[in-house]
Amino acid sequence: MPNQQMRGAFESWFTHKDDKGVHRVEKSDGHIWVPIDDEHTLVYNWTCGRDQSMPLPPDFIEEWETHAGRGKDDLIPGTYRLKRNLRNDYLIDRAVQKTNTFTGIRGINTQDFALQEGMGPVVDRSKEHLGTSDKAIITMRRLLLQAICAIERGAAPPGIDPQSHCNIRPYDAVITGETPWQEAFASELVAKW
Repeated sequence: MPNQQMRGAFESWFTHKDDKGVHRVEKSDGHIWVPIDDEHTLVYNWTCGRDQSMPLPPDFIEEWETHAGRGKDDLIPGTYRLKRNLRNDYLIDRAVQKTNTFTGIRGINTQDFALQEGMGPVVDRSKEHLGTSDKAIITMRRLLLQAICAIERGAAPPGIDPQSHCNIRPYDAVITGETPWQEAFASELVAKW
């Protein structure tokens, strides 16, 4: 089942920078995972410009891709496959791991791949012990099981109608007090473009 993630902005990394001439939509980056068989998945990463007549500059895109670990120099020539991969332990640098980063692996997405691929293609979930910090995983699995049950009954799975979710946007902020988040962020959680 294809899955999409759209996240709020990382203000300290790559938000729009008018001083550099980059007109990127804030809070509009994400991934799409598309299974191609039981053991392989294609991952598409994306970001958006604010104005179709002002495309994102190629040097910005390369900086963005390199930060993620998938820049021109990160790929095996002639492919979309990463030089840093499971076969070479993602070229982990133990000195960098001790002094600079927790992983020692260059590239945010490459770090993600190391965790995802390191589990192997099929994981024995019967030995898994999920806790309160795994709430998103638990919720996603319940949604997938509900979708499977709907399809078995001959019904449409949840989320197939674009009108049920086309106006939802990610948003990040902090609220205080007793105001429910849905009320506090109501005007921020709808499409504005």
